[in-house]
Amino acid sequence: MPALAVKPAQAKKFPVYYALKFNQPVSGFEQCGLRALPIIYPGSLFKGSKLGDRPDYAQLRKVGAPTVRNATANTADKLAVLDVEGSWDLQPGDSAAVMAGKALDYQDLLHFLKLELQSLRATARLGYFRVAPPAFYQSPGKNGQKTPYELATAALKKVGNESDALFPQLYGYTTPENFRAYANGTLRVARANWPGKPVYPFLWMQRRVDPARTGGQLRHEFLPKGAFGLQLQAVKDAGAEGVVIWGTVGDGQARADWNRNADWWLETKSFLKKQGVDLKACKL
Repeated sequence: MPALAVKPAQAKKFPVYYALKFNQPVSGFEQCGLRALPIIYPGSLFKGSKLGDRPDYAQLRKVGAPTVRNATANTADKLAVLDVEGSWDLQPGDSAAVMAGKALDYQDLLHFLKLELQSLRATARLGYFRVAPPAFYQSPGKNGQKTPYELATAALKKVGNESDALFPQLYGYTTPENFRAYANGTLRVARANWPGKPVYPFLWMQRRVDPARTGGQLRHEFLPKGAFGLQLQAVKDAGAEGVVIWGTVGDGQARADWNRNADWWLETKSFLKKQGVDLKACKL
């Protein structure tokens, strides 16, 4: 009996999402293999477009749910990210009670919004930007002592459970070793606490300049050559299901100028090509 032919294994898809704005109108990212990812800001979630102390259920029903439904209607994966930061952020110096209170608000907002989406027969999938796991990654404590990061992660357990996907923030770059440790540690925490949840870390092609170099002024710079490509590969190597590219921040203007020859963009296209993306239609 002849042996059955074995089909070659197919590479696991690694989607690269984008949420990008520049000083000039730029279109065509989809033709370069990227997928749009809507971010839902407080303007749609809180009355008066200002972050409130508690979930704004009336605004979520009237504006938030329809906004999410419409934003995801024509996207391939029906994913959207909620961006609720500021006073809601869990901080390293928060007491256990404060962490628990903030986490409950995050959970209530997400739970209510998902119920409203169900009533609208919307198929959107939701998660929070840089919440569950939180943004201030720290290595595990020793001798049974919990770090603030571990305490915050525990407080956010139900928020991650309620989320359809996790979107941790992996901003910042000093050395390749430090970034790999940052990515690997964050993914380990996500897997340990929310097994089975897809993880799509946010990357930023810029970083804040050391205030000592700017006379105390808040400035931003693009990452050095090779750094963004390293970040993309490190996130994939760490086991994430995909990645989100966010940007940009300008200096002296709201957004940075688009530059098709920027290191970060050339490195992104190189990474996409290695994933098997056909870039023939990419004009950027």
